[in-house]
Amino acid sequence: MKFPSPAAVRVKTFTGIRICLFAVFVVGSLIPDVSLAVDSESVQTFSFPEESKPDFTVDFPADWKMKDTEEGAYVESPDQLVAMNVIMVEKAEAEDAQESLKKSVGERFKEIFWNGGNDPEVNKDDDLGLTAIFQNAQASDGEGTEKYSVNLVTYIRADGDKALILLCQTPLRALDKHADAMEAVIKSIKVR
Repeated sequence: MKFPSPAAVRVKTFTGIRICLFAVFVVGSLIPDVSLAVDSESVQTFSFPEESKPDFTVDFPADWKMKDTEEGAYVESPDQLVAMNVIMVEKAEAEDAQESLKKSVGERFKEIFWNGGNDPEVNKDDDLGLTAIFQNAQASDGEGTEKYSVNLVTYIRADGDKALILLCQTPLRALDKHADAMEAVIKSIKVR
């Protein structure tokens, strides 16, 4: 399988995503039949494999640009400070895809430090049949002047054949403007 090239990995997100993703996973926003009260005109939804019977869905603000890609979708805010790659891979290839993405992203930065030097955080919910793997990094650009948060999370359903990978990067300066929208996106993730 071909994984996204560094050019396809032109994405951004916020520092607190790991905490928010962990809270969503642990608190239960991923539980089937739990939905957010959201005005359907204020969001656009990425659904996989199809809208009528999705295994995974993610809602994005309606004014954000969402473009289908070979791997899933690329979504960015109107000011291009926040963007995400939503990538669908075969479950059996999820680990290789994560490593390929980490390498591609790492080549873009002068410095990148993953997971505080520790192993990725893995959360399993056997009742839901779901595993979430969180990998987070702090990075700096080529000149070392701009600091970035880089987040890679993988959701794997025990009974499915696909894995959902969200890859996000953002300059830390973008958090003031976009933290609420990013939190809403993370809370919207549904795994059925």
